[in-house]
Amino acid sequence: MSEEGEKEGENCIHWNSLSLSLIFSKWKEIIETKQWICEECLSSTCSSLWICLHEECGHIGCGRLDREHALKHFESMKLKEEGKENHSICIQIETEMIWCYSCDKEITNDSSPSIDEDSISPQRLKEIVFEEKKLKKPNTNQNIESRKKKARKKTYNGLCGLQNLGNTCYMNAALQAMSNCPSFTTMLLENSVESLAQFSSKPSFNSKKDPFVLSRAYSQIILDLWSSEYESVAPRKFLNALMKLNPFFGGYQQQDSQELLRCVLDRFHEEMSIQNSNVKSKSTEETSSIISDIFEGNLLSCVQCLNCEKKSYKKEKFYDISVSIPNETSLDKLRPTNSQITPSQSNGWFSSVFYYLGWGRRYLNLNDCLWNFCATEELNGQNQYSCEHCKSKQDGRKSISISKLPEVLCIHIKRFRYDSYFSSKITDFISFPLQDWDLSPFTTNQEDRSLFQQFQRDELEKRREKQEKGREGLNYDSADEMAETNSFKGIFDDEIEGGIKSYDLVAIVNHSGGLLGGHYVSYCKNNVNSEWYLYDDSHVSQISENYVENSEAYILFYQKKVTESKLKERLETEQHVNTHTHIERPFYVSKYWWTKFLCMSHPGPINNSDYLCQHSQIKLKFYSDERNEPIEHQFLRLSPKIWDYLVATYGGDQAIRKLIKCKECERDHLALESQRKKDRDAEEEDRHYLLPTEKWYLISTKWIEKWREFVDGSPQLPGPISNEDLLIEGSNQPKPGLRRIIHYKGLTPGIWKYLKETYGGGPDIKRRQLDIYESKERINESNNIESKPKAEEKE
Repeated sequence: MSEEGEKEGENCIHWNSLSLSLIFSKWKEIIETKQWICEECLSSTCSSLWICLHEECGHIGCGRLDREHALKHFESMKLKEEGKENHSICIQIETEMIWCYSCDKEITNDSSPSIDEDSISPQRLKEIVFEEKKLKKPNTNQNIESRKKKARKKTYNGLCGLQNLGNTCYMNAALQAMSNCPSFTTMLLENSVESLAQFSSKPSFNSKKDPFVLSRAYSQIILDLWSSEYESVAPRKFLNALMKLNPFFGGYQQQDSQELLRCVLDRFHEEMSIQNSNVKSKSTEETSSIISDIFEGNLLSCVQCLNCEKKSYKKEKFYDISVSIPNETSLDKLRPTNSQITPSQSNGWFSSVFYYLGWGRRYLNLNDCLWNFCATEELNGQNQYSCEHCKSKQDGRKSISISKLPEVLCIHIKRFRYDSYFSSKITDFISFPLQDWDLSPFTTNQEDRSLFQQFQRDELEKRREKQEKGREGLNYDSADEMAETNSFKGIFDDEIEGGIKSYDLVAIVNHSGGLLGGHYVSYCKNNVNSEWYLYDDSHVSQISENYVENSEAYILFYQKKVTESKLKERLETEQHVNTHTHIERPFYVSKYWWTKFLCMSHPGPINNSDYLCQHSQIKLKFYSDERNEPIEHQFLRLSPKIWDYLVATYGGDQAIRKLIKCKECERDHLALESQRKKDRDAEEEDRHYLLPTEKWYLISTKWIEKWREFVDGSPQLPGPISNEDLLIEGSNQPKPGLRRIIHYKGLTPGIWKYLKETYGGGPDIKRRQLDIYESKERINESNNIESKPKAEEKE
């Protein structure tokens, strides 16, 4: 653990030197006269500015990543005041971080001492400091488009470091590697997070938290890295968002870069995932996102029973492939049938033990790791295969192949060995290609493709038979069958991506050090000038290809190679679109798809149906949702000639000829808004208590929550009241085990009458008390109640 980590749990003993008088004394008067520049550099372009919080001071200086004038101010004042540390605490303007130079640590509410009458909390101090100064930080949303244009026009972009925030080199290296994946970064620079997530199935109504918190923070990092405005930036917002979503990455301990990468990609996909419009299965949801478009591939595992020789297949998605470094025993099994395996470097059992303990270094290549990953595995003994055809466990063979290669292929080399008695880092040198890496030997062969397709047809036939026999109560309809069929289309590269299986290296994450610690850096190829650079936290320096080739790679990022014909097609199509701007009856294609066409090896079919409503007009949300760009900025105008060519080449669905707002959907929307207003008015007019002669009307919590979602903005009506959920079928008796609030709630007669007349349904369940199990005697007793029942606020 680092020194900062050791101090993390300690309180800052200098915090109490700040008193409440600081805010109401000369410090306030002094700070109001300050300009937001370093008083020594006389520059406002420093990467960070710090204000000294000592009373009657307010010195503003640059941070450690510039000329350290804030630190030098503390040191000089300490010397001047004969060792007193009155000027040790300062606050950063950009991030509002409070830092103590004496303790060399950040001060938070947790690390400050208990608050007494003469001290102030760190959070309150931040509010007062920036309120008194009336600091208005730049609105990134207003300048985002101009900064993006600047990022694309600069000659050399992306040469910006990421500041280490306390053992965060593992995060910085992964972020820099992802940033230098050209297709991913281009999509983020050309499209806002809002437009990338505009089909997201996440509800936008009543959202107290930003549903795109991590992807938005990462998009801001990309904009900072590629705008050429900074030498380095602090990814604090991204780290804070990550820690809130996954506390595992909090604190000052170094984590694994690959674990962070998987967490981030999974979260990005979750935030921006959308329901696939071509798959409407009741049981299976096929979702897609910018992450799945770029990083997602498919593995196909095949298991063959050695008794009946039948094969079964299973498709599995991946964002990265983790490969082990094979030992000599594994390689010896592959060498007789594969001449491409690296020759043996072992001279007997002594050298094998020598290598295992990490005292020696073998020289292998990346293909050795992939061959070992795809090698046939014997399933016997306790690992026998449960054969569905034989109805028993049998010996079998299992193999894995890559059925669909992603746009960006991420390879993780497992360099850390964890055994029961001995753990170590594997330092074997793994050579890897920089260009033209051919992955065709590791993809699914033609025989398995044909057998897999037949296997899927057999599985569908079995499901139909189960439906006919009524087994397992399946409700299998044509939509389910179509979903199953569509989910297996395009599983192979030749079907959807032209069979491109060649890759170029674009980035590497490297780990130096041992098992218990070390340092992460990344080597990245700049897409603008095609030169390689070393990204070591905030420092960026140019390196040679030879330096890259001799590195100890931990994670490698490969971008699918674009053929010369594809580059020519892009150039000619883009030139035609830019020169033919006056089109009488244009076709429209989404900006999202057009960006994919310009930066990916295969953009996939044109997805206009995602923008169209059931009436084949533009969905109302693309006009009414404030987070979207103007509708004309979300589409590109194409001539009929270009449209026909793109559809013939890549496929597509409905054509969009006019960007017309759907009037029918607008009428429906206005009707829903009118209904919501009536519901809100009825709720406000409800008195929330009973009169002496009244009873409570009990209602299903499930239904009332659906109604609440509708009132808060959901486009879905709640439907008829469904109190049947509370009653035994065919009876007026309540089901056992029901609990108030969890299963049912109480309504007054007025609001119940309104909801039933509006939405229908029922049945009525009336009780004197808010207890569905109230006795019959209590229910039938006279209405002569001397005291009014205690009201319950409707929840």
